[in-house]
Amino acid sequence: MAARSDYLRARDGAWYYWRRVPIAYAALDRRTFVRISLKISVADDPKGTRAARAAERANGETEAYWRGLAEGRAVEAETRYRAARDRAKALGFDYVEAAQLSDRPADLIERLRLLVGRRDLDVSGDFDVAAVLGGEPTPELRLSGLLAAYETLQGASLKQLSPDQLR
Repeated sequence: MAARSDYLRARDGAWYYWRRVPIAYAALDRRTFVRISLKISVADDPKGTRAARAAERANGETEAYWRGLAEGRAVEAETRYRAARDRAKALGFDYVEAAQLSDRPADLIERLRLLVGRRDLDVSGDFDVAAVLGGEPTPELRLSGLLAAYETLQGASLKQLSPDQLR
């Protein structure tokens, strides 16, 4: 007999996958509980062996969904940050986050003058304002992007290495 899943419940004569949304994903998934009918009646599977296997499959799919939500947010933040950096560069400035920009009053005044003086900036969407004034925070470095970040930072010194040294 297969072990019963921790996320298996019988309700109204049917088996359900039932799990509280973990705190780590609560901001991404607004539900308090995930409830999915496994479409297996308790009368057909009184010990819950088939239902336990179905609940494990549902659990894998649900966790994959949550990971996708989390990675999507990370990718979205990275995309916004890169776009803000590129836009600031196109306007003639290096991208500096707002907290660091507050320590440089002369640079801040120059950026504000540009925003006030130009009429073609996208002020309605605040994208140019965020780009010039550092409104997009630097995205967190994820473990999956660690190697690429290292290679970017160490690019010059890595070019001198042979393929065996790189490996």
